[in-house]
Amino acid sequence: MTREEALAFARRWTELWSNKDVSTVAALFAENVRFTSPKALATVGTPTVVGREALAAYWNAAIAKVGRMRFDLRDIAWDPEARTLVIDYVATIGEHRHHACERMHFDAQGLIGVAEALYGVPASLESSGAGTGDRPTA
Repeated sequence: MTREEALAFARRWTELWSNKDVSTVAALFAENVRFTSPKALATVGTPTVVGREALAAYWNAAIAKVGRMRFDLRDIAWDPEARTLVIDYVATIGEHRHHACERMHFDAQGLIGVAEALYGVPASLESSGAGTGDRPTA
């Protein structure tokens, strides 16, 4: 994958999430994926979800609790040798906005085999000068 392809992937990924298209997002992951997120602990009782089917079930359970959802891409980091993509975005879930990034490692078949979601400060703090500073928009 080139950087341009990685950027296109990230744009599609944020669009799919904004449309709550869990089945299409899940299809991007390997059958035996390991996904870690602090938010999974509250929803499924463990921070690491193993397997595509379990991951889709976690996401569907989490989405059922929210109304509006939108992911706005900020930037990406792509390491072609490691086949690792980091997607930096602002997540709007209900009335709350926060910075987040997802680190994804692609397997030899081009599917995401290992991923981790990380969450930062609320987006409102950035505009007050308390956030992470200026970053280029993807």
